Amino acid sequence: RMTILTVKEIEALKAKEKLYRVKIGNADGLFIEVSPNGRKRWRFRYRFDGKEKTAGLGVYPDIGLKDARAKALDYRRKLYDGIDPVSVADEHRISFMEVVEKYLEARRDKISESHYKRTKNAFINHAYPLIGDKPVDELTKADILSTIHPVMERGNYESAKKLLQMTGSVMKWAALRGYCENNPVAVIDAKTLFEDQRVKMYAAVTDPDAFKKLYESIDGYTGSFIVREGLKMLALTALRPGNVRMMEWEWIDFDKKLIVIPKAKMKIRKKHLDDYVDFRVPLSKQAVDVLEAVRTVTSRSKYVFPSPNSYAKPLSEAAFNVALGRLGYEVVGHGFRSSFSTIAHEVGKFDGDLIEAALAHFGNSTVARRYNRTDYLDKRRELMEWWGEWLT
Repeated sequence: RMTILTVKEIEALKAKEKLYRVKIGNADGLFIEVSPNGRKRWRFRYRFDGKEKTAGLGVYPDIGLKDARAKALDYRRKLYDGIDPVSVADEHRISFMEVVEKYLEARRDKISESHYKRTKNAFINHAYPLIGDKPVDELTKADILSTIHPVMERGNYESAKKLLQMTGSVMKWAALRGYCENNPVAVIDAKTLFEDQRVKMYAAVTDPDAFKKLYESIDGYTGSFIVREGLKMLALTALRPGNVRMMEWEWIDFDKKLIVIPKAKMKIRKKHLDDYVDFRVPLSKQAVDVLEAVRTVTSRSKYVFPSPNSYAKPLSEAAFNVALGRLGYEVVGHGFRSSFSTIAHEVGKFDGDLIEAALAHFGNSTVARRYNRTDYLDKRRELMEWWGEWLT
């Protein structure tokens, strides 16, 4: 194909069924490669010691025509001096840790300081020990998964998901700047990965006697008082762990024995918020007792169950699951919801839609959604009073 000379001509290159290459005029050895997905990469072809070689110079438009020409010229100068430019580049290969640092520094003005620190700490804690020193252009799918699986195995589903997303962003950034040819995160089927793990993680104790024994074990937990009482609240209300961890004192109405969770804090898509009301959680006597006990310790905090390390923050995502592991149980806090659902259904005293409403499963049943209205609060209170009495 004819050579091209201008940015306008490069922009006009369209994807085809197969990958193709176009030479850049006035730049010996430089060409641009257009893949079927439309991505355009700079390549430099040359001969050294009688062998033909090709070097990657980055992705267009992140590396513009002017920069690509300059890189190609630098490579030709090295060849003139008898130096293989790719070997020189190999000596300056960048590690995954270095790429993360560059990526975060480039984004520092675009994100909050807390976001910056949280992201960096996630890589320091989970990725650097395993792949931090490895050249970024050598990272494979297996390498990435080696950092994700341990987090998932500890029950930190959301943390694992965020780590994969952050790693994907870093690798995409690195590929666009020529630090690596491919993004190994792009070939990981995240949906399947996390759905399969979620099934394992949410495995629950559904035998009635075994779940009672689990609750007794929680009552005897000798770790953090806040974590222990949070686990009790989790079991007594069947709320999602996040709703318990993030629970605020202003949501509690002791006179009416209610928790009123703002609908914006529930697992509801924003576009559907207008279809819902704030979620009311009737409290059993046992749940009120837990709150009264906690109030003597954490009332100065915004959160009912703050972090023992800082009352300005809620409990961490891992707190409940780590405690359950220390008690010898291979379950996670979210599994308490399955325990409640299974046992309450098997008893046969309560309508199935009522049980689903107690779990805030409104999206799959219009009847269940109606149970969140004030008229049905008494029915849900009866259910939760039974559950509290039965469990304790």
